[in-house]
Amino acid sequence: MALQGLTKNFHHARRFLFEIDGFKSAEFTEVSGLEVENGVVEHWEGGASLPNLSPSGKIKVGRLTLKRGASNDLDLFTWFTTCCALAAAGAGSTGVGLADGKYKRNGDIVQRDNDGTELRRWTCRGMFPFKYKAGDWDASKEEVLIEEVSIAYDFPDITA
Repeated sequence: MALQGLTKNFHHARRFLFEIDGFKSAEFTEVSGLEVENGVVEHWEGGASLPNLSPSGKIKVGRLTLKRGASNDLDLFTWFTTCCALAAAGAGSTGVGLADGKYKRNGDIVQRDNDGTELRRWTCRGMFPFKYKAGDWDASKEEVLIEEVSIAYDFPDITA
């Protein structure tokens, strides 16, 4: 007897876009760090050998790491240096400059099918870069220089 059921189509990790508000282009070869974690509270009742587990409601989000081949497109580095200058001027502590789009932006990770159809969209709100890496140089290798930026964000929303 044959097994009956629905076949699953698994999404390929290589088909994606990353769109950032205010950028002409946001093409990346790798995006990682899209994660959300709910804290867990352990409560041990008298004499129990296993704890009672409950969600704490304290949400922790990951940090995005974006990688791409280095090019003449300086949008990422300009955004990073603008955020550094605003933070040095006190934007993070006083709230000045946080809402003007130079500091925090929204971005979407768009998962695509083989034919280019959008499958899923994750929107990361309130993003700002906190680390920039220009790449690793090695004259003995024939590789593309990869620039990397790490981005903090407030919370991801998903649209399917």
